[in-house]
Amino acid sequence: HSWKSYTANKINKLLCKEGELWMHESFDHIIRSPKQFERIRKYIENNPKVTHASSVSNTVTQPSWLSNEKHKQDACDTERTPYNFKRHCIENCLYGVDIDSSAIDIAKLRFWLSLVVDEEDITKIKPLPNLDYKLVCGNSLLKVERDLFNAELFNQLEELKPKYFNETDTNKKLELKKQIDKLIKELVTQPSRLTNNEHKQDACDTIFDFEVYFSEVFHEKKGFDVVIGNPPYVKEHTFRNAFDGLRESPYYKGKMDIWYLFACKGIDLLKKETGILTFIAQNNWVTSYGASIMRNKVIQDTQIIQMLDFGSYMIFESSDIQTMIMIFRVDPRSDNYKFDYRRLEGNNLNLNDMLDLLNCNQNSKTIYLKPTIQRNKLVDKFLTFSDTKIEAILDKLSEEGNFRLMENEVAKGIHYDQDRVNKNMQKILENRFNIGEGIFALSNKEKNDIPFTEKELELIKPSYTTKELGRYYANRKNSEWVIYKVKK
Repeated sequence: HSWKSYTANKINKLLCKEGELWMHESFDHIIRSPKQFERIRKYIENNPKVTHASSVSNTVTQPSWLSNEKHKQDACDTERTPYNFKRHCIENCLYGVDIDSSAIDIAKLRFWLSLVVDEEDITKIKPLPNLDYKLVCGNSLLKVERDLFNAELFNQLEELKPKYFNETDTNKKLELKKQIDKLIKELVTQPSRLTNNEHKQDACDTIFDFEVYFSEVFHEKKGFDVVIGNPPYVKEHTFRNAFDGLRESPYYKGKMDIWYLFACKGIDLLKKETGILTFIAQNNWVTSYGASIMRNKVIQDTQIIQMLDFGSYMIFESSDIQTMIMIFRVDPRSDNYKFDYRRLEGNNLNLNDMLDLLNCNQNSKTIYLKPTIQRNKLVDKFLTFSDTKIEAILDKLSEEGNFRLMENEVAKGIHYDQDRVNKNMQKILENRFNIGEGIFALSNKEKNDIPFTEKELELIKPSYTTKELGRYYANRKNSEWVIYKVKK
């Protein structure tokens, strides 16, 4: 067994879990000497209770670790070592939320491992701080409204949580946890306090509100300094239930992807004027119809710092999705500014092309631009960026144009959920039909051979695809037909 396989089996047994534990990357930590290996092995052996522990897909970071007097005093009283620095960051600066409980467990474990490897003297290693209210499992898109009626509950939370984080006595810690859980339950289950939630009776099991669980961040700093995330990519037509409780959000729009909501929510969680949002997500939001609200929020409420579009290079091996890295800073005032825009173009892209883009190396497949953002020109518009000379020509064409298509005049056309029989459908249909036979899309031969009634023929309409439609012309002689019923 590899060390990953061996440790994963042991840790899963301790956590009473099954399945994948470690990330695919092979650089979790490199043991550089037999002495270091033996030190870590002995520590794990002698401290089994400390080793339950993770990597959060959406990690919220609270930097400025010298942000208040208490932290400054702690820093002065503690020797400046990698171990102490990491421990201080974990205790005071890092927060995270994920709807998957196993991601929370893994994050705690990785926090602990990151501490162990940096301390030579095992006698100085302390147990991992209580992170139950720092790394939390829940749906972070749901929230609780803060008002005069629940302000006292928030104040009590802020008093109890620091005591809980630092408490080492088991009985006292359990008592503090009971008090905190009671306050949280009272906050999230008051029907009048819940927003964007169509299933209020189940709210206490799924709702996660940043200002409830991480109340000290908003009380002390009025928001996070940095929000980092790789949000889930879910379209409503593929998983409607994922949007339950979210359709009343001001950021909701039909035909959207759920990660647009995470981006808008992330911007709202940041400190005004200085907060930074960093996401890796799909790259099609710049022109997607369903992302228009998110685009407007980015243009109006933030300053774009950097966008790295990886084009057709698939960053995630397990997902066939094109992605980009985007960095925005909360800033509703700056205008007519430039930002760092990079893009990979072409097919057959490889890892070296991606690394060249990150390092700003010249490459025939990389494009580096410094586009100018003028807010008033980009509201309700697609975000497309070209070479400055090309942009100037396009702007002139736009100014001289005598007509424009409105948003309601542009659509993607008919989308066939099931156009023709494929291998999977053939299996379901017990091989009674051949692969390629029409379901909702029919060929000329199928239309002519099937004895449709006159009423049925009224529902069969000509279908035009890119085979018939060119950039400047259209061929009226269609080769396909679609079974299409108009709603009345």
